[in-house]
Amino acid sequence: MLAQNLAAFIKAIYRDWVARMSGGASILLTVLATVLPTKVPHWVFWIAASLCLLVACFRAWSAEHEACEALEKRIAGFPNLVLEPNGFRMTRRIIVTDSSPRRPPGERTRHYASAFVASLTFVNDPKSPTDESVAKSVTASVAIHDADTGRHLSNCPGRWIPQYGDIYLSEEAAKTVDFSIGGRNMLGIAMKLPPDYECFPFDQNPCWHPDLPSQSLVGSEFRAVIRLRCPYFDRTWTVPFRDLGHKKGLKALPIQESWVVASFENLGLKTSRAISHQGQNEHHPNTKKTH
Repeated sequence: MLAQNLAAFIKAIYRDWVARMSGGASILLTVLATVLPTKVPHWVFWIAASLCLLVACFRAWSAEHEACEALEKRIAGFPNLVLEPNGFRMTRRIIVTDSSPRRPPGERTRHYASAFVASLTFVNDPKSPTDESVAKSVTASVAIHDADTGRHLSNCPGRWIPQYGDIYLSEEAAKTVDFSIGGRNMLGIAMKLPPDYECFPFDQNPCWHPDLPSQSLVGSEFRAVIRLRCPYFDRTWTVPFRDLGHKKGLKALPIQESWVVASFENLGLKTSRAISHQGQNEHHPNTKKTH
């Protein structure tokens, strides 16, 4: 990589240096040699060559600097999904399901239940809003681990849910969602019915989906790793929560956010880099940033 960069640098300087020497500098030296009665000293040519080389170096640096500034300005306008203040919460929601999911839609009956739901609310807050700031087709993955042992318990696609009103699990799962500039969306993490001894990953309860294997979360404290991805955005959050026991709900614990390397291959670059977002964690007083 270093050799390739050095070769590209020398090539860029050489082309510009030759253009400077064969352009204005050569014309000036030719005029001097014609006008002056004496021969032009050799050191004049060396000074002219050195000045042209200096100009070539500056022009090469200036071109790269302007390209870098343009790229940084564009990156500042990319989607920037952050947690809403107090966005990790436990609420009591009405869950609506089909009591006979295998029957034709017209023959099904609705079943209503009150459940504890752990959810995260994200907002799109780009640094410098542009036309590219809209986060399109955002997907989420949710991996849940036992907080004490680290044992992997569940891994499933995230499901976006309405921020208010009933949650209809019988409808097609919202696996992708768009974020307008300043737009908000809620992601379901885990849920628990009051009579149950254990909680489940959101919408993974086999009582409502007979075809699903049981994925009950056995234990008391859990760590959910949520990853959000869309064009020009890729980031993860670690979300700890606690099951308070039989006939009790769930409790949110302080959040930790980690960074995922963001790839800019779609911009025509051949490399990837990580972007630091200062103030990213100001939205949550208990957030700790980890690298």
